[in-house]
Amino acid sequence: MHDNRSRHIGFCLALWVLWPANLEAQDDATKTGLLRKDEGAAPGFTLFSPSGGSNTYLIDLDGELVHSWNSDSSGGSNYLLEDGSLLRREETGNPGFRSGGAGGRISRYAWDSTLLWRFEISDDDRIQHHDLEPLPNGNILALCWERKSRDQAIAAGRDPERLPDDGMWLEYVVELRPQGEDRAEKIWEWHLWDHLVQNLDEDQSNYGTISEHPRRVDLNFAANQSADWIHANGLAYSSVLDQIVISARRFSEVWVIDHGTTSSTAAGPAGDLLYRWGNPMTYGRGGEEDQRLFLQHDARWIEAGSPGAGNLMVFNNGQRRGRPYSSADEWVPPIDERGRYSLDSEAAFGPQAAYWSYSTGDESFYSSFISGAHRLPNGNTMICSGTQSRIFEVTRDGTVVWDYVSGFSRQPPSDSGGGPPPTGIFRATRYPPTYPGLARLRR
Repeated sequence: MHDNRSRHIGFCLALWVLWPANLEAQDDATKTGLLRKDEGAAPGFTLFSPSGGSNTYLIDLDGELVHSWNSDSSGGSNYLLEDGSLLRREETGNPGFRSGGAGGRISRYAWDSTLLWRFEISDDDRIQHHDLEPLPNGNILALCWERKSRDQAIAAGRDPERLPDDGMWLEYVVELRPQGEDRAEKIWEWHLWDHLVQNLDEDQSNYGTISEHPRRVDLNFAANQSADWIHANGLAYSSVLDQIVISARRFSEVWVIDHGTTSSTAAGPAGDLLYRWGNPMTYGRGGEEDQRLFLQHDARWIEAGSPGAGNLMVFNNGQRRGRPYSSADEWVPPIDERGRYSLDSEAAFGPQAAYWSYSTGDESFYSSFISGAHRLPNGNTMICSGTQSRIFEVTRDGTVVWDYVSGFSRQPPSDSGGGPPPTGIFRATRYPPTYPGLARLRR
């Protein structure tokens, strides 16, 4: 499962901070388009859309637009499927709850932008948000919020002094099987509400000492006035492990849960967190000096066939890190061949530090929100610095070999060529030339 495990173990406690070898300062900070393309860049096509935009773009290594999809709703999370269709999260403008990343609608478009399927999770008590994940069997995982009233939250042990009048919204994950043009069958679900611990109200069944329950989530950690308590911003799936990783932004952590359960067993101990990393203060087993993630995005496993396969990677935004800079971080989770994560009785989940990291250490590479990073088959890492509208590729030693700044905005240009200024990018993905979904470009 981890063919590089033995090579990694010796380094998993050391942080490799790589400084870019050839990132040149731009004289014109507003310059857009292709800034660099060196011989070491991984071949392929890059998919992205402006944050909140209704159009999705596919560019080649020269930064040239080769295809685009048009829709009638703004979105941000996009996937090119193997049949050449586009799966995307879209906004419904749900008036019941508004927070960054709110969606509510999942749509799939043909290569020519024809709408093939659309399904909504959007009402007064629930709304899909931020991210999706297409599964190998054709089903779709969706990250969602569900509303719990103020009375429900207090009854569960939430501190009432830090609870909004309208209650709180918690994360849940649902697996859907698309049917027809606008329907879906619910196959599986997991709810954070079923996996809480608190030390405020001893009369409740979830009462306990926080540090003794590291696989449950402290209901009163980071308690604030926002109804959007966790603000999870991404999820990914490992078909090797049959597990899901969730990026829990406001906890500065990533969580791993088991997908190999039923919905009923997922509501019990089998649905507790298998693993968490980034901020052991959240479960009382560390201090500020132990925090490694800072309001991160886009947690995912490195895929089979790429160096570091099976390791976890994240875009570490760096907000509240001490000084403003971002990084792309890879670490080796303490997992055995059966997918079990080791944890000492009183220690935090390991490792103590990342195995590999890319950063400039300053604001030249800094995005306080959105953004993403993923490993490419040639060993390079593609990074989307979202608020900078910048997508770039670095080698293992930190050399920038491809650099692109989007000039696309939320709306397409007018007939005269003008348009609004560029906006950020939620995430970008590089697909290799042999990817089945790109077959139309090879004709």
